[in-house]
Amino acid sequence: MKLLFNAICREPFRLFFPLGILMGVVGVSPWLFYFLGWSKTYTGFFHSSMQVLVYMSCFVTGFLTTALPRFTGTAHAKGREILLFLIFILGIMSFLKAGAWVLAETCYIIWLVFLVWFALKRIFRMEKSTMPGELPKELLWIPVAVIHGLAGTLLLILGQLKILPVFVISVGKPMMEQGFLLCVVVGVGGFLIPRIMGTYAPSQPPPGHDGEACSVEKTSWHSRDKTMPLYLLCAISLFLSFWLGGLGYLRAAYGVRALVITTVFGWTRVLPKIRLSSDLHVWLAWISAWMVTLGFWMTAFFPQYRVVMLHLAFIGGFSLLTFAIASMVILSHAGAGEKLQRPLWILWVVLAGIALALTKRILLIWFPDAYFRFLGWASISWMTAGLCWLGYMLPYVLKVPNADAFDQMHEQAKRKLKR
Repeated sequence: MKLLFNAICREPFRLFFPLGILMGVVGVSPWLFYFLGWSKTYTGFFHSSMQVLVYMSCFVTGFLTTALPRFTGTAHAKGREILLFLIFILGIMSFLKAGAWVLAETCYIIWLVFLVWFALKRIFRMEKSTMPGELPKELLWIPVAVIHGLAGTLLLILGQLKILPVFVISVGKPMMEQGFLLCVVVGVGGFLIPRIMGTYAPSQPPPGHDGEACSVEKTSWHSRDKTMPLYLLCAISLFLSFWLGGLGYLRAAYGVRALVITTVFGWTRVLPKIRLSSDLHVWLAWISAWMVTLGFWMTAFFPQYRVVMLHLAFIGGFSLLTFAIASMVILSHAGAGEKLQRPLWILWVVLAGIALALTKRILLIWFPDAYFRFLGWASISWMTAGLCWLGYMLPYVLKVPNADAFDQMHEQAKRKLKR
């Protein structure tokens, strides 16, 4: 047990990835329960809040608390930090179940603040041999994500309490739900997906540099003078798009978001044609990036079907990406990375389940009378895929390598990302 606890502190994904799947099941369960007649009421607000504030937060927590100490060369997470993250996430879930929306959102703000504190503490304690600013530049989208999360949640709370006009709810809720996740996805996805796809190609470093331009820990020299202004412009445009949407200009608002996603994914070489690869998790990550992009463009073109079209991004994009990246992280850190080099049957199950769930959700456009029946089957499809994936991955989550094997696997993972 002590070995497992130490492994969780060293690699928090071992706790938060499985918890995320369970929270996702809770989040989609209202549609199934209402479809089966087990529940007489349902709330779409609970569903969307659970999926964004809890399900996705588990994966964000697991990934960043595992990756940031390695990027900064500082100590891994401490037991009390893991416990606090767990308390905040379970607190959000508990308040949502009780219908205490404002308390859940307040707890989410605390989670965001603590995530910032966790990151800043390690950035300020970087090893002396690591120069400031050597974090992957794509991860600069994480602070932008936090700004969207904090601002959006505060606006939502102030609107719900009627301290500010109700209008701010239409600004805050999308900013909280979409803004935060979009920034995380373009940041983490923009860093990781091109490297595992093989489309990452930094330019040569300037004369006299040590030539480690592809290092995971170091920012590449690729268009370094142009990247930051571009990211700043995209971040400001994304933030303003939510105010544009709050004013009722939905087509323009979602068009701006789609343009930002397309620009960043194109700049980081996520969206160009994938190189031939037999690694199914790579294909899933690539597909998810396209689904996020397509979902927001379709929402811009068909704002009257906004909720349906956004599920292209949320189910086919965000959700599929969590499965792809989590599979890579879990198997690599369990010493079973060779399994990723051939099509895993469990990833085919995930792809089929998500495709079926997404299909059922989209068909509601043409079959509105079957609304709750289709939502029920969509929830069953997602639950089946998620629980099957968790059952397959759990033995690898619990597999704790010794220290020497851990260091060796870490170096192998770094070399793979340098390709």
